[in-house]
Amino acid sequence: MAKKKLTIDDVLVPKDEIPYEVPENWCWVKLGYISKVTMGQSPKGSSYNDEGIGEILINGPVEFGPTPFSRTLEKKWTTEPTKMCDKDDIIMCVRGSVGKLNIAGNSACIGRGVCAIKPFINEKYLLYILNFKQDEISRMGTGTTFLNISSKDIHNISIPVPPLAEQERIVNRIESLFEKVDKAAGLVDEAREGFEKRRAAILERAFSGELTKKWREENGVSDEWNKISLEGICSFKNGLSKRSGKEGIDKKVLRLADINIKEHKIYCDESRVIKLVDKEIEKYKVENNDLLLIRVNGSRNIVGKVVVYEGNDIVAYCDHLIKITPDNKLILNKYLWYLINSDSVRKILLDRVVSSAGQNTISQGSLSGIIVKLSTIDEQNEIIYTLDKLFNSEFNIEELAGIGENIDIIKKSILAKAFRGELGSNDLDEESSIQSLIKLI
Repeated sequence: MAKKKLTIDDVLVPKDEIPYEVPENWCWVKLGYISKVTMGQSPKGSSYNDEGIGEILINGPVEFGPTPFSRTLEKKWTTEPTKMCDKDDIIMCVRGSVGKLNIAGNSACIGRGVCAIKPFINEKYLLYILNFKQDEISRMGTGTTFLNISSKDIHNISIPVPPLAEQERIVNRIESLFEKVDKAAGLVDEAREGFEKRRAAILERAFSGELTKKWREENGVSDEWNKISLEGICSFKNGLSKRSGKEGIDKKVLRLADINIKEHKIYCDESRVIKLVDKEIEKYKVENNDLLLIRVNGSRNIVGKVVVYEGNDIVAYCDHLIKITPDNKLILNKYLWYLINSDSVRKILLDRVVSSAGQNTISQGSLSGIIVKLSTIDEQNEIIYTLDKLFNSEFNIEELAGIGENIDIIKKSILAKAFRGELGSNDLDEESSIQSLIKLI
């Protein structure tokens, strides 16, 4: 029986399934009609080798470069290739990291963890929109151990298709805007790095006594500072270890996964709620301006940092944090915060960090024995005043740093506008994309 000839209605996304409106000379099309999709099939394991014999093998994200626009890597080969892709095909993960993308660096054999997509429209346009829709594609995955997405689901992914000339303009506009965003983020990173270097230098001057040397002369204060261990000027207490409770009242518990660390301060965006009894609430409570030291983290650069909790809720804190309570007769809260975050103390602290199984940890005992130099309370107040004044003048750099932190959000916003036809480049006088599709079918 002859295969039924496709009509334009077969190709277009049904009106009741269209995600959002696009310009009138655009249309919504199913991915399978604007590209050739080849599902991978893994060769026999016995055919694999690392010596470059046979065809390059792409099994999944292990062979992917770092970004969606990177080329796949040559790591494995097979002497019994199954399904093949061509150089420059779009490679999409269909198992595990569903929706993750790369570009085929060479003709290669594709395993069952990926599919190859050969576009009939502008390749970069399709790559950009598939990257934009990655989360949506991932949500289409099913399975318990590993997510999987079927050939049918891939075929039916909805794509907004503008006229060919507009596809090219959109790609050029996206790349131009992305270049500007990346340049701005780079300039912010340079400014932030300069600020951090100045911050470190100023803190070292503060805790060597140089910053307040003139103040001491004017106030007749001795240049001698006392050497004392941290355990002699403050106390340490590990946080709550339990993860759930059946008795007591609901209380928020600060966890590293739920807090926003910014400018050496933490803000509780969301918290796990656990039932705590009165004794636990009293023992593990943390209030506004309390100091918390990060005890455990995957990054050595984060472990041992002291942050200030800012919030009006009385909450508890988890055992990945250590609460530090200063003896206010000897050392001021903010002075201690500045002191432990200074490079000289950080270096001592990092030497005492223990690393195991991808985690870095520092103990109360390691903290207690750190020796610091301590000035009088009056001089501490002067140091705090001077540091606040110096750093407040550069807080705008920290605020600008948000550009760097939110670069993905900015780029997604650009892409959202691009695929709605809102970049200002669309020409309604151009031939409708439907006319181009009719030629394809």
